[in-house]
Amino acid sequence: MITSRLPQVSGKNRRPEIMVILGSSLTVIAIISIVTFLLIREHASAQEAATRSATTIAQLIDADVLRTVELYDLSLQGLIAAAQRDDLKQVSAQIRHLVLFDRSTTARFKGDILLLDKHGEVLADSSLIEPKPGNFADRDYFQTHVSSRDTGMFISRPFKPRCDCEDSNEWRISFSRRIASPTGEFLGVAVASMRLTYFDQLFNTLNIGNDSTLNIINDEGILLAQKPYLEHDSIGKSFANRPNIMRILREGSGSFNSVSSIDGQQRLYTFSRVGNLPLTVIVALSGTDVFGAWRRTAMVISGAAGVLCIGLLWLSWLLCRELRLRHNAEQELSLLAATDR
Repeated sequence: MITSRLPQVSGKNRRPEIMVILGSSLTVIAIISIVTFLLIREHASAQEAATRSATTIAQLIDADVLRTVELYDLSLQGLIAAAQRDDLKQVSAQIRHLVLFDRSTTARFKGDILLLDKHGEVLADSSLIEPKPGNFADRDYFQTHVSSRDTGMFISRPFKPRCDCEDSNEWRISFSRRIASPTGEFLGVAVASMRLTYFDQLFNTLNIGNDSTLNIINDEGILLAQKPYLEHDSIGKSFANRPNIMRILREGSGSFNSVSSIDGQQRLYTFSRVGNLPLTVIVALSGTDVFGAWRRTAMVISGAAGVLCIGLLWLSWLLCRELRLRHNAEQELSLLAATDR
């Protein structure tokens, strides 16, 4: 009689413990899930806000570079148009010089603007009425125009001028156009150089925070400008074999998180092409700046959620313990009651 009653009492009294354990476990899972969802959403919001900010910076750089390049292109077109005038051969050297380089005064950070014949010899120089003898047939821009009939503007690789002057160690790039006859015969090249300090001045007007960088590369992955410099003598160096640069050149525009192959820092890369030019602007924001506030918030929220879950589990354990004690007491009372009978 006694043994037939005890299992029934035990089974009924253990159900509340199971319900408490199940309820507390589901509550903890729900809390962790909600906190995880909120943190993921806030992480995405922080990245989206940083991407918008970086895109705005890239657009500002794009617009300024496009305006500057347009001025250089207008100077080249004016030089070509003036060089093809037959009446200039009959005027004095001073007037001819003024007519040839009339539009070149508006270009910023300009170096020399040259008119080269089909052999690369200097016919006219913006800095001198009587140009110094020189040959630039070995330059990449000249070789490109010789081999291609395309009369569009070409942007050269970075180079340093060949001269015994104060700025001989200053990096430059050249903008050039092919000069052709009505039949398409190659007649020469109009070329204008720009000092790369232009990009330094442009970047200095923008504040992007600590450990973040601004970069401009060409379609070959060659670095034209960077702020701040991550490597010594990196201008003119090709980074086309680096994974991040390979992705940037392949996609053209966009944004992604990655680790820099140079200094190992986590950065948010936002990049875009400069109009239809063979140039790409890269804004690489430091992961610390982008996600620093989110990480601090995540630590506080995760810590609070952890304490709450631990407290809930501890209270559940105490409740189960009390239920077990109550269950044991009821069993003892049942035994006593059965014995008295």
